[in-house]
Amino acid sequence: MWAYAKSQKVRNVERDARCAFMVEEGTTYANLRGILVRGEARLVEDVDDVYAIGVRLYERYTLPATDLAVQGPEVEIRRQAGKRKGIVLTLERVASWNHAKLGG
Repeated sequence: MWAYAKSQKVRNVERDARCAFMVEEGTTYANLRGILVRGEARLVEDVDDVYAIGVRLYERYTLPATDLAVQGPEVEIRRQAGKRKGIVLTLERVASWNHAKLGG
């Protein structure tokens, strides 16, 4: 991921690199599924590396919706990379669940 260099998210990683994130999906207990990832975050400060993260995010999330190749928004991604830091999470522990497999 990337975030503005002065953001609280970046400050938190600077203070303590331990982190976790969880994603859940489902509207009832019977179809609830999710994942919990724990690990250590590392800040990426090199502008070229941050730019590469921005390009990957663009290709993953914006390109499918716009079908606009990265050559168009390249200048904007490069501009934003100068104000941001990358955050890379090293996975140490992963837990997942899928209640739908329980048969309901």
